[in-house]
Amino acid sequence: MAISCPENFEAFHNLLLGELNILKGDFYPGVEFLEKASDRSRKSGFDHLQGLIWNRLSFHWQNTQGKSEISSFYKENAEKVFKGWGANELAFKSQRERGVKPEANDESKVYLPSDLSTILKGHSIGGERLGREEILNKSLSVLVKASHSQYGAIYLLDNESNLILEESLNESWEKDLSSLVNYTFRANKTLCSHLMEQERIIEILGDMNYSILSTPIQGKGVIVLIRDEKNTDNYNEEVMRVVQLITQQLLLSLENIDMYQKMTLFNKELEEKVALRTRELKNERDKAQAIAEDLKKAQREIVDIAKNAGRTEVAANVLHNVGNSSMFILGQFSIMRKKLKKEGPFEILQALITKLGDYQGGVVEFVKKDPVGQNLGQFLQEIANLGHQFIADQDQRVAGIEQKLRQMMKLIKTESINYNAYAVLETTDIRAIIDEAVILSGLGDTIEHRVRIETPLQPKLDFAKVKNILINLYSNSINACANLDRKPLVTSLVKKKDNYLRIEVSDNGCGIAEAALSEIFSPGVSTRNNGEGGYGLHNSSIVAQNLGGSLIAHSDGPQMGATFILELPWVS
Repeated sequence: MAISCPENFEAFHNLLLGELNILKGDFYPGVEFLEKASDRSRKSGFDHLQGLIWNRLSFHWQNTQGKSEISSFYKENAEKVFKGWGANELAFKSQRERGVKPEANDESKVYLPSDLSTILKGHSIGGERLGREEILNKSLSVLVKASHSQYGAIYLLDNESNLILEESLNESWEKDLSSLVNYTFRANKTLCSHLMEQERIIEILGDMNYSILSTPIQGKGVIVLIRDEKNTDNYNEEVMRVVQLITQQLLLSLENIDMYQKMTLFNKELEEKVALRTRELKNERDKAQAIAEDLKKAQREIVDIAKNAGRTEVAANVLHNVGNSSMFILGQFSIMRKKLKKEGPFEILQALITKLGDYQGGVVEFVKKDPVGQNLGQFLQEIANLGHQFIADQDQRVAGIEQKLRQMMKLIKTESINYNAYAVLETTDIRAIIDEAVILSGLGDTIEHRVRIETPLQPKLDFAKVKNILINLYSNSINACANLDRKPLVTSLVKKKDNYLRIEVSDNGCGIAEAALSEIFSPGVSTRNNGEGGYGLHNSSIVAQNLGGSLIAHSDGPQMGATFILELPWVS
């Protein structure tokens, strides 16, 4: 439609935009679009469309804004347009709606029948869409009736560009009109007996005793109307004007039907493409979700591998160095055993005791007469010297073993620190860490535990190390709340402070004395009554430091409870 009738298309386009804006509540922009549609209709010669648009403007000013004077202005202008192109029934109807009685001479003039409103509504009647055949039949009926004709026919182009008879009334007409129809279409001009192109009509059809009117439907076909010899009146200019107006509206209806069919086909194709693309997107989404799950699983496996690799590396280093030190210690013990068996003073002393036991004369006689007994003091001195030397040698070996053991302990501690310094950061649900730590520590089994998380964000943390710190803190709270004369309570508060994650674990337990606070994180220091432990807080503090954070304690004193504050760098 935009190609064959661009002015009409632009007018309709502005009409639709105007109605849509008013429907949305944008009244004045909508009126502006309707005014543009009216102006375009007037300039293009579509007076009937201009009248309909002014009628809509009158309706909107009255019903939307309550402006009766402005509404009447547009109504009167619409009536003038209706009368101008012969739609007197519409003009009279509009006047009656305004309470104005049409003049008697006006109402007596019947230019068009009342059912012409059917054509003016495009291809809809009573809100129902008409098909192509119904449009042609209704239009031809109105044309025949309005022009007082006995015969009417509509010829339209087919797919092979041939003019074929699509609709006719009073099919008893037998004269061949094909030559006249073809000429009217090719020349794109109206032929009317006794009015215009009379000689051309006679040239084509020969002498005739009837009036004929043949007018083109621009680019689509031809309309032929005939009055037989019984009707002595010829077609006049007024009838021609009416026929041309109705023909123009028929053209518009046919173009609308073509556009509707194209839009229907386009919508169907579009729906099929959308459905296909929707299925493709769903498949792609499913694939993406599967890939995301695989990536998440792979990430977890990588994290676990990294953790295990760290543990394996530490264990390998410890075992290697402990193995070397153990070989040294075993060697020293082997030497000591050999020395005790072969080189110790005990063998010399045992030989002397055996010699003395075998002597028959007693100890005094043995000292006086036996050569060995005569040198007994010297022998005893040598035995004493050997004993001292042996003890000194073994003491030196024991010192070496002790030194090696200390080195082994230092090595194990160093490797433990190195492992703790090895952090695998992953996006972590803080609540999940707390829940696991509570379960593993047994906190929720016997003591009420309250959790308040003041940040919805999920930072990156070393899940395992932070969980182990919390397990230790919860275990200490359980011990601190034992044998209380009040209901034990432990709270966990999580929040973001500056660029740090802050986790506060508080209890209402036995508390910590001020003197003990300064040493609470030292190795071997314990506040438990049985003296057990002493390394959990120490190790937790080292882990927190290696993660770039800190672990501190606060207490107002004995029986006042305690709070441990873990701060770690916030990594998004």
